[in-house]
Amino acid sequence: MSIKPINLAPEYTNKSQTVSKSVSFCGFNPIITTMDALDKGGVAATFITGDLLGIGTTRFVTGLHRNEKETGEKNWAYARLVAWRELLSGPNTFAIPALMIWGIRGAFGKANDVPIKFIKAFSDDFTEFSKNNTELLGKPKELKHAYYKHAVEIMLEDSTAGLLKGDALKTEVEKFTNMLIKMDEKPTFSQKMSNTKKQFLNLFKSKDAKVKVETKGTLTRDFIDNFIEVRKKYTDNPQNNIFRSWFRKASATPDYKNEGECIGTHVKSFISNLRDYSSDLTGSISKKFDASKSTVKEFVENFCHKRVGSRFLTNISMTVAVGLFFTIVPKIYNSKDGSNPALKGLGVDEKPSTPKKTEGK
Repeated sequence: MSIKPINLAPEYTNKSQTVSKSVSFCGFNPIITTMDALDKGGVAATFITGDLLGIGTTRFVTGLHRNEKETGEKNWAYARLVAWRELLSGPNTFAIPALMIWGIRGAFGKANDVPIKFIKAFSDDFTEFSKNNTELLGKPKELKHAYYKHAVEIMLEDSTAGLLKGDALKTEVEKFTNMLIKMDEKPTFSQKMSNTKKQFLNLFKSKDAKVKVETKGTLTRDFIDNFIEVRKKYTDNPQNNIFRSWFRKASATPDYKNEGECIGTHVKSFISNLRDYSSDLTGSISKKFDASKSTVKEFVENFCHKRVGSRFLTNISMTVAVGLFFTIVPKIYNSKDGSNPALKGLGVDEKPSTPKKTEGK
């Protein structure tokens, strides 16, 4: 009797049924609003909220009642110490890397915020793309938008296993590319204030009465929602999350998915990585590329090596910075006189004892 291997690769089947619309919830719902805010904040917001409410709060309350039976009063000194410790440790685990990456992006290029696997994949792909778009090399804006279109087309083809094609593919590519271009547009101060006001008022309106606000965040959500609709329409893939997008490397072979030559990632990550890499590379080409000194391929390869190296150093520096901060934290929240309020009421000296000096004979 022969045993056949189980095929764990995702299978795609065409689906023609219409995508159902989501249920509309009317009025202000604090639970839904809170969950939406956590979703926008990502892993950091979810972790910090869970850490402070689930762990920090309970530790604060426990610290407040520490040794209450022995002293007959609440231990506010120890509760304050615990509160400072929780407020400084949890949020700064994310705040320090975020501040560092913000500074590095501005000083050394946005591609430093892109994972190494995407830097390599985009560089490999851009080299092939540039061969047919040499006339755009001196036009950073047009070059970036053209690469958006090219990359989105690959992403949609791979995410639907080639079932989305022809005119339907061109229509979707145009729609998604326009969303990316709008994300790059910087709103004026008055537009920011107007959008903030509309978003605040929308919290108290039903779904049908809400005013459409075009911000980077709403455009990103529209991109994801539209991607999900396309994915549901053209594929039936229970083995893969519908939020997951695929991007094929330019050097991939026909059976690239079995060889690991196709990158799978959350569509939100694909959006941010594509925008950061494209902005950085096209800006560098317009400022530094000289056809008399190097080819586009050589320039992109050099750019890739630099960004991979700087990204690696960025990861190391962020890890070291967080580690060093945690060695300093106890000096911030501990009592200045060296006393330990956790020992209050136990009949023990709250201050650390210092060894007595012995007189020499």
